[in-house]
Amino acid sequence: MNISKEDVVKTLRLARLEVPESELPDLVREFDSIVKYVEAVAAVDLRGVEPLSHGGDARDVFRDDVVTPSLPADVALGNAPDTAGGCFRVPRVIAEPS
Repeated sequence: MNISKEDVVKTLRLARLEVPESELPDLVREFDSIVKYVEAVAAVDLRGVEPLSHGGDARDVFRDDVVTPSLPADVALGNAPDTAGGCFRVPRVIAEPS
C-alpha cells in the first residue's frame, strides 16, 4: 500500500493537527515507511507460535498489604515549614476560577 499526500492530509484532519504544507512530503514518506513496516510484521508466519502476554517470566512482585502503625502526626509534621490544624500548609498552585 502506498500512502498518498491526500491520505496524510485526511489523517491530519482527523487527528485535528495542522502541519505546514512544506512538511507534507516528509510526512508522506514517514507514513509510507510505517505502513510498509507494519505490512512486513503482519507477513511473518506465526503458525505454531503460542500467544504470550509477556515477553519473559514476569511474576507478581508486589508484597501483601500489611497494616502497620503510621507516624504520629506531631512527628510527621515536625519538620514542615508551615502547618495548620494538623495538616501541611503549602502554597496555592491552582488559580482561582475566574
